[in-house]
Order: sequence, then structure tokens, then C-alpha cells
Amino acid sequence: MQSRPNSKWSVYVVTNIRWMVTRTNYILRSNRKLPDYIRKKRSIVALDTRSDNGALLEDNLCAFRCLAYHRTKKRRLERQTIQYYREYFSERLSKRTNFKGLCLDDIPKFQNTFDVNVNIFQLFENDTCVNIYRSRGQHDDTMNLNLYQDHLSYITQMNVYCKKYECRNCKTLFPTHVRVMRHEKRCKEATRYIYPGGYYARPQHIFEELQHLDIKVDDDLRFYPYFITFDFEALLLTDHLPSNTQKLSWTHEHQPVSFSMCSNVPNHLEPVFEFDSNVESLVRKFVQRAYQIQSTAQKYMKSRFSAVFKKLSIEAKKLQELAEETDEDENDDDDDFDDDENDMHRAVNTPLVKHIKRIQGRLENYVNEIPILGYNSGKYDLNLIKSKLADCLELDKSERNFVVKKCNQYMCISNGDLKFLDISNFVAPGFSYDKFIKSYEIDLHKSYFPYEFCTAYEKLQHSELPPYEAFYSSLKNCNVLEEEFSRYQQLVEVEKVPVSVALKTMNLKETPATGQENYRHLLELWRDQGMRNMIDFLRFYNNLDVLPFCHAVSKMLRFYMTRNIDLFKTCISVPGVARELVFRSSAGNAHFACFDKKNEDLYQLFRKGMCGGPAIIFHRYHERDVTRIRKNKPCKKIIGYDANALYLWALGQKMPTGPFTIRKEENDFRLVKRDRYLKALYYLEWLRYDKGLTIQHYFNQGKEFRIGPYLVDGFSSENKKVYEFNGCYFHHHDCELTQNITNPKWLKQKKKCQKRERERIEYIRSQGYDIEIFWECQYENMLRTCPPFREFVNTQRNQRPLENRATLSKEQIITAVREEKIFGALEVDIHVPEHLLETFAEMSPIFCNSHIPFEALGTYTQDTGKRLNLTQNPRKLLVGGMRARKILLATPLLKWYIEHELCISRIYQIIEFSPNACFKTFTEDVSSARRRGDTDTAFEIFAETMKLIGNSAYGSMIMNKEKHVDITYCQPKEKASYFVNKKRFRNLTELDKDYFEIELAKSRIKLDLPIQIGYFILQYAKLRMLEFYYDCVDRYCSRRDFELMSMDTDSLYMAISGETLTDIVTPDMAEHFEKEKRRWFRRTNPPEAAAYDRREPGLFKEEFVGTSMVALCSKTYCVENKTDIRKSKFSCKGLNKRNFTHPILLYKRVLDENSSARETNRGFRALHNTVFTYTQHRQGLTSFYPKRKVLADGVSTTYLDITLSPWDPLPPS
Repeated sequence: MQSRPNSKWSVYVVTNIRWMVTRTNYILRSNRKLPDYIRKKRSIVALDTRSDNGALLEDNLCAFRCLAYHRTKKRRLERQTIQYYREYFSERLSKRTNFKGLCLDDIPKFQNTFDVNVNIFQLFENDTCVNIYRSRGQHDDTMNLNLYQDHLSYITQMNVYCKKYECRNCKTLFPTHVRVMRHEKRCKEATRYIYPGGYYARPQHIFEELQHLDIKVDDDLRFYPYFITFDFEALLLTDHLPSNTQKLSWTHEHQPVSFSMCSNVPNHLEPVFEFDSNVESLVRKFVQRAYQIQSTAQKYMKSRFSAVFKKLSIEAKKLQELAEETDEDENDDDDDFDDDENDMHRAVNTPLVKHIKRIQGRLENYVNEIPILGYNSGKYDLNLIKSKLADCLELDKSERNFVVKKCNQYMCISNGDLKFLDISNFVAPGFSYDKFIKSYEIDLHKSYFPYEFCTAYEKLQHSELPPYEAFYSSLKNCNVLEEEFSRYQQLVEVEKVPVSVALKTMNLKETPATGQENYRHLLELWRDQGMRNMIDFLRFYNNLDVLPFCHAVSKMLRFYMTRNIDLFKTCISVPGVARELVFRSSAGNAHFACFDKKNEDLYQLFRKGMCGGPAIIFHRYHERDVTRIRKNKPCKKIIGYDANALYLWALGQKMPTGPFTIRKEENDFRLVKRDRYLKALYYLEWLRYDKGLTIQHYFNQGKEFRIGPYLVDGFSSENKKVYEFNGCYFHHHDCELTQNITNPKWLKQKKKCQKRERERIEYIRSQGYDIEIFWECQYENMLRTCPPFREFVNTQRNQRPLENRATLSKEQIITAVREEKIFGALEVDIHVPEHLLETFAEMSPIFCNSHIPFEALGTYTQDTGKRLNLTQNPRKLLVGGMRARKILLATPLLKWYIEHELCISRIYQIIEFSPNACFKTFTEDVSSARRRGDTDTAFEIFAETMKLIGNSAYGSMIMNKEKHVDITYCQPKEKASYFVNKKRFRNLTELDKDYFEIELAKSRIKLDLPIQIGYFILQYAKLRMLEFYYDCVDRYCSRRDFELMSMDTDSLYMAISGETLTDIVTPDMAEHFEKEKRRWFRRTNPPEAAAYDRREPGLFKEEFVGTSMVALCSKTYCVENKTDIRKSKFSCKGLNKRNFTHPILLYKRVLDENSSARETNRGFRALHNTVFTYTQHRQGLTSFYPKRKVLADGVSTTYLDITLSPWDPLPPS
């Protein structure tokens, strides 16, 4: 029907039909003899013939016969087989019974009937197998079966059943069933990856889409103003805890007993408290309350946008009526009517009606959905109630679900009406609820509660405030009443911090109350508010977790509104906010290419080449007047330098923009252009430059502006004008560029094409737009006759000086990189030459995520690993090295390597972009906000927010969408089994009886982020740290006076032989150092300059100064200062710092004894659909260090003598 010449043609007769049958189920029966490769397999019991006479079994009971053998292990199975049949069907088996066999879909019921897990495999003649059906593993007993065609046999020994297991998705073979199951959970073949090509398009807000339909919404209405805050409280029960292990103990089960809820929705401004000992009843009350508030907010929002809904309905109705009139005219017998015109109207109206209805749906969702905000709720509150919450929200029925889960943390749960978000994802890591409230200067503060006193429901009937000691917390290792005052005492009395600084650090206006003062205040509250029992006290405490929270979030929203961010509607965490602001700052100034399907290898190249901040230990121990620097001068100080806002600085450098071009080794680096639309780009940018217009186009928006069904090249909202750039050949223009064309097909289509173009122009003008068409021939003529235009285009082209060079040699490429004539990334083999190995031995300059074989670690580290029973398999680590193979390097970093005489032995390919410092405005805005916060206390919280956004910007650029999954919910068990056996299945959690949460790989992922931006940020950060060490410290100071100890992304710690770095600058370089000092360090005078440099990205400052340092391994080090007061700075990844009293002594003992130290961690953990408090004893500190070769003294290290490569496969274990 779609290919008929016009609408008057109709179907006369159907000549043939083709049926496609897809087999979706198996009937499992026993009516065939098995081949010898199965019958002779010792690990398979065939069960295809009778045991007494060898006759072929044709009763189709093979599943029940396998179960009989599994339970009895006897050869005579008929009686037991029939018994299992009767138990399953509740009927008698007779000769008249026409049983055809079980279906594969019946296996879930089979498992539940007989309390057995059933796994089904298919064995091939080459001794490989594939998993056909996988059980959810909910029963204690497991039966493994082999399927040949439609017959099941019993597998006695899985370990000898086959040699290889095949992945169902990618057909890769694995030696064990465990390995293939692990692989299938992350196999990429189950997902279709979309490489869109083109340019990055910032996701459009609903109001931007409305504006494209010429429906304008006032700026003050473009924000969703309402939200709900909530908090759950739990009893810490000690009964029915999970079993303890040698290293892990469970101390409390958290049982939710109450919630408080507050909102800024009119008529719901006061906090609401509910107490219920029944969890399901409590959660249902919670959801009902939330829906009451959502319903009120929905009414207000629909009223606010009633005019918009009316305009959309009128427009859709008008187009629908026009389409119906067109259909009626088609049925009219008036032959004078032009059918082609009707087809044109239909082609225009139908897509536009769908587009309007889609926008209507988006607006409906926008006004219906209200954010529900908790603090740390993604890790705690939602895990506390998730066993009942999903069912109460009817997530198994809603088609508008949106769930984002990261490990056990819920970033977002939405059913289309209620959207659960965690505010802790919008603040800096480690930012407590109490600090969040105080930072927004809210008068009400969080109170105190004796959690470990309330270990049973009876305790809540306690008629008086528990004693002072009941407020002790084993998690915090202190009494919560005195926690704040103890911290204040530590700062003022022990660390000698001035009182004003201590108060500012703790976000306090006055000296905090002592523990006893806080307790007396609680006693007064108990008496004044007439509390009768602990439930009343719980009400008071719970409400203080939502009411001040509501006030603080309101202030937070106002800040983002001033920056046109509709916070909870467009983002679920602060990196999303940062990404929005970053790309908005570059709009109209730059465009970012995305990789298409043809160049998906480049996407993987950049993705593989990404490596974060190096965390490396170079020397493991130094102490003032005890150790010597490189066996020369005595150590006097440990000094740590930190790069201020390193990633923000990197973001402000030249970024890879515009279309990319490729040069590959196999074709002599011949230029392969990737963009056919550069003429259109230059023309539209010229209009923007020459006329001062803001023009939206494909290159700066990522997509073309739509007018009805048509996409246009450029659009200016200032004068409501469309700008079209038409290629003369494609658009069949009569001009000097096409006058010699003789192609009959082109000539035949000419009139048809020109007619379509006229109809297009007519429609655009009919919608009230002016249109200006510029032809390719006019472009070429302007290049010849208009000097300003020619100069502008040449300036654009000069960003790539070698664009006109057809081929390049390796030497020419290296020279071009050195002279900054190539900007982009090169895939190369690179190494440090032999004569410079000693120069670069301390801080190896090439950083790469690579597999490190155990044998490369050196004798000392190998012996340590063996003694501690650590794995000897290769480790994939981010390390520094002296040579690398097939490593992708950004040209700014590669230029530094070339200037420092590293050798490039081979170049595989070049990916070239246009350099543009397009995010400079964003970085300056962040720095300016922070400077204002230093001088204006009223702006302090907003300065901290901008700091967080600046620090999060790079993270939003390196998001790996390949790791995203779909979360779905279902019931009952049979439906869960259906999902388990889908190729996209990843994980299953049983939330409640017969209610399941399923994680599936996404069916399709659109890789539409310009990941080259994130890659360049990471490369620039490494460049800055290399420059600081080699071009500053190593250049101006003698190595006899300093020794590098550790590096952690943006910081360097070193031992020096003087009191300051300036003291060890060599005399002959002192004058030059003073001149260049401004490039590296903050100014200290005058005060205005010092204040300005304090917030200047990329400058280095003293992070900590100490007298001794012990560095065990990456992110596990301690620096101590004993000069005036005992003060230390230490890192202990994975351990709780509260447990350390004298960390330097413990670290030193572990280093001296080349051993490990057990430490105790306490915390919360989500388990069995609730939350438990745990105590874990673990080998927290260890002297095992695999990133460099530790020498025999156990303190000095040197580089690993291996070739690094991001492409190294893991050797088979």
C-alpha cells in the first residue's frame, strides 16, 4: 500500500502470503534414540530406553524420569517416575492418557512442585555446551539436565560433562560454568549499541520543545516548584540476625517503625508523622500520604499550564481535522482534485500531529510527577522499605517507570507520579545532613536519638528520657550528645586552630554545647512538650529530619533557578547539573562530534584509553633528621603540594571540537574527511559573525530546527528567519556547477526535486517564517569576490594547518605535533630512550591502565604477596611506565613527551579535531563565584555549590553508558523465570514473596556523548602534574635535596632537605625561579592578589607540611607533624578513620615488619531487603604494593620493566 503511485490505487487481489514461524518453546519428551556421543558420555545418564529390555521409551516422561534418578540413583525408575507424574498433575496415568510432554515454560512450576532447581544444557559433538535454561536457584537441591532435540537426560558430574561452555550471546567459550555465567552478566552482545554520529545535542527541556511550536512559557514558570521531603526511622533489633562468620558479625537489624513527611505544597506545609509496627502498613500509609500531596501539586501545576495544554489541543485538533478533510476529499469523485496535493498535506500533517501528541505526553508527565527527597535515602531509607515499596508503587504495572540503581544505591525510583531522589547526590561526598542544614543557615537543626537503646518495640513505651549513656553510638565510637563539642575541642585545644576558624569549619555561629548541656536541653523539651513515651520523642526527632530539610531544599532550588536549572526534573545528581551548565556555556561557540557506526572503533579507542588520576607511591618512608634523601642530605620536611581545581583547570584548556578527520598508517596517513557539510558550517557561522545573529543549527545544537515535518539548516529566533544552505547537485539547481551534468537519472528527477523544494518553501512561509536560501554556487562565488568572507573561511580552516596535505610521514607528524599544527589524539608506540631511563626513573611519565603480571613485581613484593596468600593472577592497574604499545595520547601531552626526548617508534593513526577553549567561560564563572564567597558570607553556600559543580564537571564527561541497565519489576515466579532466561538478564532480587526486581542489560544504548572531551580532561590533568614535577621542581632543585614520595591525582608529596621548597632551589636558578614562580604557585602579596590566586585553577598550594611520612600503598599513607602539635593527615582507603588513634605508629609497624594489620569497620549494609549494622574485621593495612617494584630495603621503589598497553588481554587463569 505504501508503494502505490497515489492514493486512488486500491488492493484488487492478494496473490501470495509468506508465514514466518519462530519457535519460542520446547516440548520435552522421550521418543527418540540418542546419538553415541551422548550415550557414551560417562557424565550423562541417557534415560532413553527401558532398563529391562532396552526398548525405546515413548511415554514422554523424561523430565519426571530424570527427577526419579536424581532422587534415587537407581536403574529401575518406572514406579517413582509415575508417582512424580501423579504428584505434578494430580491425576492417574493410564494407557489412555495422551501426555505429550512438559514444555520448557512448565519448568518453573516443575521446580516449585518438587523443590528442586533445574538447569538445562545442550551438549554438542565437539564437547562444548550452551545453557538452555537457568534456574533462579531458590531451592536447596539442584538438578542438571542435558537436552538433545526434545529429550532430557541426567547429568551426573558437571565438572566432566563438557570441555567448554559457550556464551549464549557472543558464542565465546569458557572452561567452567561459573566463568560463562559471570561473563554473560556483562556480555555486550545482548545490547545493540547505537553510534549516532553527527554532533552532540544537549537534551531539550519540555519548554524548549514548546518554543519550537511557537508556544512561549514565561521564564518564571519554567521550573517545577514543588517537592516532598521524607525520612524513615528504625528500631535496631537484635533477634533473628544472619549467621556470623569469622570476619563478619551482624549486630542489629534495622526495622522501620515510623516516617515523617513534609512538603512546600500549599495545604501540606506542616510535617506529618506516622508510627506503625507493621512494615507493609507503614509503607502503604507513606505512599498514600505522598499521593495526597502529589494530587494537590498536580492540580496547581495543571492550572498553571492550562493555557499551554489548550494551545496544544487546539493545534492537534486543527491538524487532525485537516487530515480528515483530506481523506474525505480523496473519496470524492471529483477528478479535478489534485491527489498529489493531498499526499503532500498528509505527509506534512501526520508527523506534526504525532510530534504535538508526544509533547503533550511530556508535559503531562512533567506536571504529574513530584520529586520526593531524602537525605542518604538511596543507600538507607529506600533499602529499608524496598521489600514493600515497589509493590505499593505498583512498579510491576506502571509503564512510566524510571529506576536508576548503582550497586545497592538507588539514584532514582519513579513510577511517573512519584520520583524518589537522594539529595546527597547533589552535595559534596561526606556532606552530612546536619552540615547541609547548617550551610543554608536554617534555624532548626537535627536533634539526637538513642538508637542503640531502642532494640525492641517495648522500649518505645518507655515513659522517660533514657539516661545520658544511652546516647552512645558504637558506629561513631562516641556519645552523639558530645560529638560536636569533642570535634570543636580537637580543633581548638589539640590542633590549636583559632576559634573563628574552628567555628567556620564546623558551620557554627557560636561555641557548641557540651554533651551534658545537650542532655539537659532534651530533658526540658520532654517536659515542655508533654511527652509521654519514646514514641512522642521519636515524633519530635523524626519531624526535625524533614521540616528544616524542606527549608534548606527551598533555598537550594532558588540558587539553581537563578541559573535556569530545573533541578529535580532534569538531573538525578550533581554531574548532570554540571554537564548541563558546561555545554550551555559553550553553546554557539563550539560543536562536538559524536562517532558513527563506521567509526565505532574510535569510540572504543577513546574509551579504552581513558584512565583516571594516578595514585602511586615512589618512596615509602622519610622522617626528619632520621632518614637521608637519596642517601645524601638528611630529611628536614615532608611537604605536600596540591593543584587547585585540577580538573576545572583542564576543562578550561583547548578542547577537541568540530568535525574529526582521520589519518591511518595503512594508507600513508592520507586524510580521510568525515564531514561533508563544512561549507554549510562556514556559511552559517559567517552569518552569525557578520550579522551578529544567534543562529541555531546542526553544529551548535546537535540537531536541526524543526518546522512541522521539515528540518531546516539554520534558524534565528530573533527575526524568526530560516537560513538554508543548498548544495547545487543534490537540490538540482540550474547553475554553472550543474550545467554540464548529463546523468539521465539526475535529469529525470530534476523537476520532481524542484517541485518538492517549492512545496517545502511554501509550507515554511505559511507557518509565518521568513526564509533565505543560499546556494553552493553563491558560496564559491563569494569566496572569489568577497575578501572578508574569504578571510573568515581561511581562519576557520587554519585551525587545521595540515588539512591540505594529502599524506604525511612519521617525522612530519612528530614535527607537526611539536609545532602544534596537529590537534587531536594519536595512537602510538612510545618509550623512554635508554640514556634517559635514570632521569625518568622516579616518576615514570607514561600512564596507562594495564595488566601487571605477578612476575614483574620483583622479589620483595612477590614474597610479601605469597606470605599474605594474595592472588598471583595479573592485576589491571593504573601505573606509570617507561614504554607503551598502542596507547592513545592527546597531542598536548604528546608534545610534552617529544620535547622531553621520549621516542615515538610507531604511529598507528591520527584523529584530528579543531582546538577551542570553549569552556573557559564556565571555569571563570566557577572561580568568580568562589572568590565572591570568600568576601561575602551571604554568598558562601553558593560558592561551595559552584565548587562542587566545577569539580563534578569532568565526571559528567566520562560517563560510561555501556554500564547502564534496565530495572523492571514483576510477579509471580513464572514471570521472573521468563526474565531470568532472557539474553539480557543480569541480576534478580526477590523483594517480597513472589515479587521480584530484575536487572536487564539495555536492549539498545545510544552512545551520544562526546567522550573525547572527558578523555582530554584526564590527559591535561596528567600533563599538569608532569609539568610541575619535571619543569618546576626537578628543574629548579637538585635531586640531592628532594625525593618524591607519593602522588594522588592532583597532589605530590616529597621529602626535602630544607624548611621550604624555596630553600632548596639551586643558586644558579634562583632568579629564574622567582620570575616563573607565578606560573606554578599562588602569590602571597599583595592581599588582593593572594585572594585572587587562592581560587585560580591549576596553581599549586601547600596541602600539608609534616616531619615524617609512611606510604604503604596507593591511597594508604600517613603524614605527621610533630613540631608544635601532634597533627597528622592520613588516607586509609576502605577503612574508618575514627578507629585510628596513632596512625603513623601503626603504618610504620606494618612497613617495618612487612606485614599487615587487622582493622575493624562498622557500618550499614543492605541485605535481605533490609538494612543491618555490621562489624567487619579485615586486613586493613598491608605492605603489599604492586604498582612499582619495591627494592630489597622495602622502602625504595623503581619502575616496572614492562610494556604497558590498554589492549592487553587477561591471560587465562
